[in-house]
Order: sequence, then C-alpha cells, then structure tokens
Amino acid sequence: MSNIQYKIINSTFTDPRINLAFEEYFMNTVKEDELIIFFWQSENAVVIGRNQNPYQECNISQLDNDNVKLVRRLSGGGAVYHDLGNLNFSFIAQSDNFSIENNFHIILSALYKLNIIGEFNGRNDLTCNGRKFSGNAFIHNENRHLHHGTLLINADINKISNYLTVSHKKLENKGFNSVKSRVINLCELNENISVKLIISAVINYLSKIDSSTLKVIKTDQYSLKNIKEYIDKYMNHQWNYGDCPSFNTQFEEKFTWGLVSTSLTIEHGKIKNIQLHTDAIDAKSFKNFNNSLLNADLSLNTLRTLINNSKFQPLIKEDLLSYFQNHIFQ
Repeated sequence: MSNIQYKIINSTFTDPRINLAFEEYFMNTVKEDELIIFFWQSENAVVIGRNQNPYQECNISQLDNDNVKLVRRLSGGGAVYHDLGNLNFSFIAQSDNFSIENNFHIILSALYKLNIIGEFNGRNDLTCNGRKFSGNAFIHNENRHLHHGTLLINADINKISNYLTVSHKKLENKGFNSVKSRVINLCELNENISVKLIISAVINYLSKIDSSTLKVIKTDQYSLKNIKEYIDKYMNHQWNYGDCPSFNTQFEEKFTWGLVSTSLTIEHGKIKNIQLHTDAIDAKSFKNFNNSLLNADLSLNTLRTLINNSKFQPLIKEDLLSYFQNHIFQ
C-alpha cells in the first residue's frame, strides 16, 4: 500500500438514496492510486442488506407513518436504522490500496484520540466494553472494493426496535436480551464527541502519515447529473422492495361487515397471485379489487391508491387498509 492518494469526501446530502448512489459511483470510478473515505449521514432511514426481504425485516407500516425512507444497499448483512446521530463511513479503493485491517485501524486510531478505546470484535462489529457502536459490510467486485460502516454517536436507539423486526434468537446468542443493551452510542463514552470531531480526527491521523497526499472535498463538487443513473436505481421500488426472494403469505380477519381471507404470492416485489375470499355482501367489488391487485407493486402507497379507487363503502376501505397494514407491513 504505497503512494496512496487519500481523498476524504464529505457528503452535503442526508438522503440515503443519493449517498448510496455516490458510494457506488465512487466505487466504479476510483483511481488506481486512490483511497476514498466517504463520510455521509441519513435523516430517518432504514438501510437493508443486499439479499434481505424488507417485508420480513422491517415494520413497513411504521416506516410509512413516520416518513422513514427504506433503501437497499449493495452489500450484504442486516438492516440498520440511520438518523443524524449516526455517521456512515465508506472506504473505497482498488485492490493494491485496499486493506480492511488498515481501514479499521484508521477509524479506531481516530477514536482513540477522542479517548474512546474500541476494538474489532467478530465478523463485522466494532465494540467498546462488549457493546457494539459500529456495524460493517463489504463488497468485492473484481479489483474494486468497498468497506462501509456505521458509527453510533447519539442515535435514537429506541427507534431501532420500532422499525426493525430484530431476531430475538440472534440477540440471545450474543448474550443480550434487547437491542438497547447490545448497542452503545459513542456519546456515552465521550459526551463531547460529534460528527465533526470524528471526521477531524480521521483527517488529522492521515495528515500525520503524509499531508501531501491528502485531499478533502465535499459532494457539491460533483454534478448530480453524473450519478443520475445511480440515483434512479436507489429510488426505484423494484430495487428496494422487489429484489428479494419470492414468498407466499396467508392471513384472515373478521370485521363487522364480514370475514376476509387472503393468500398472496409475491415475486420481485409484485403481487403475482392473489386469492381474496370474503362472505361480505358486496362480492362484485371484492372480485374487482382482487383483479386490480394482480401484478401491482406490494407497497402501502399502491394498496392505498387501489383501495381508495375501489367502490367499497368508506368503512370497508378503512378496514381493508388496516387489514393489509397489520398483516403484511408490520
């Protein structure tokens, strides 16, 4: 790892879809002698892993109610909640200048200067006193590599359990009984810590290695036109919801106006088969509604629109929306 040109890029955006678009763009354009360190934040977002099913991992109804964005990243791993109390970092380089060990060393050395003694623990976590403050994931695409992670600074940990359906077995296996007990904000270790201080600590650490090879810039030096295709990708329902394994689900519920039972087959985020049965009097409207759902996106917005456009009575419309929200999206 010789003759590295360090480039620190600070994002001026808080939309995770734009930041993930920049991240992929940097990965595809990083120069042979560069190591890009990209710092970015998201305002109220859930970011899921490459192979995750959002309908199983997230309380989508709660995300919708709270206007929290859901976006799928390129790397594997689990779902994470982002707010402005969380700092994301991305190390991007070609093979000769990429080292996961060196990446962790840079982050841990910067934190050490802020009186935080962290350690790498397990496959992809950074911890302090056994509690996790950073999760990490990796992408290796031929000779181009990406390592990105989170740093919990003063994030709203309560919201993690509101939006994510975390496996209790996974927590028990790690010796914890709740999300709150497993993670820790860095502000608990240093009450004066901030996003700005962490980024400055990284810059200072790299400056001491070789200040002549260090460049610090912001994303506003790039035109969004250059990354439009990437932004379109991360804003697309098909990428965020559809790019997951097919699955089937069945559920039923009794209302004052009748019993409804539903069987769904979901493929690539679309309703490929639906059997909607009811003993309600208005059978024709239910049949038309069943047909309107075929090949529709499995999203709350789509269902809300189709229900509102139906000829059901207002009470049935309200109950049906609640019915799908409760059984599919949370």
